Amino acid sequence: MSNDTPPLQPIYFGSNPPWFSAGVDVNSNRPVLIDVALFSEHCHLLGKTGSHKTLFSVQLVCFLIENTDSAVVYVDYGKDRYAFNRIRQSAVTANRRFRFFSLSPKHQSDSFDPLKAYTPLETDNADRVTDYLV
Repeated sequence: MSNDTPPLQPIYFGSNPPWFSAGVDVNSNRPVLIDVALFSEHCHLLGKTGSHKTLFSVQLVCFLIENTDSAVVYVDYGKDRYAFNRIRQSAVTANRRFRFFSLSPKHQSDSFDPLKAYTPLETDNADRVTDYLV
């Protein structure tokens, strides 16, 4: 017994391949494909708790790392180890540079220290920042 039902026509966002498979439309069950060029500037993902934002974003970031030459910046304040490890592995697989920044003193990461470039003062760091900003 064969299934003669034709596949559902995808819903396309954008006009040119390569396409990122974003899942299926909840109303029609049709595949949703997004033109990768739409992610060439910025992407902000919103959704309620439990709506799989992290899973979706990790899949998207890995796709972009593995299929484009764009620089990718991924910020996840949820400290998701799966996301970190999966994205790092995609960068390694694609022979791409992987850098990360952590505020935790437990992690050695890339750093950004705006105070490092200035002459040390006799006051504490808070005073140094205040003096610089005023």
